[in-house]
Amino acid sequence: MQDVIRLETQYWSLVEIPKQEKAETVPAFVLRACAIMEKTQKSGEGVKTSSKLAEEAAEKRERIERLNGNFISLQSEYVSSKLYPMFPRYTMLKDMIKDIMHDPDYMEVCHEVDP
Repeated sequence: MQDVIRLETQYWSLVEIPKQEKAETVPAFVLRACAIMEKTQKSGEGVKTSSKLAEEAAEKRERIERLNGNFISLQSEYVSSKLYPMFPRYTMLKDMIKDIMHDPDYMEVCHEVDP
């Protein structure tokens, strides 16, 4: 039973189900998704291949590495800011936070827009 459940969840992670458009009603979206699902079950289209999955994994790994680099640099800057008095340190910390919030890598992850 556990194997069947595992295979079922793996199958659905491989199938590309389209996102609902803003102007689309729920019944229309369900009908469109069902039609796409029937087509993919017959032809095998829309199923992610291992190469697509590998590309997605590589992209996610790169994003994590960039964010980890940002975190490490922020951590070292924070530790070095402890040497300064309170008011200059406040300005430094505020600038550090602003730099991270406007960093393209951070914005890519935290402000993602679905295509």
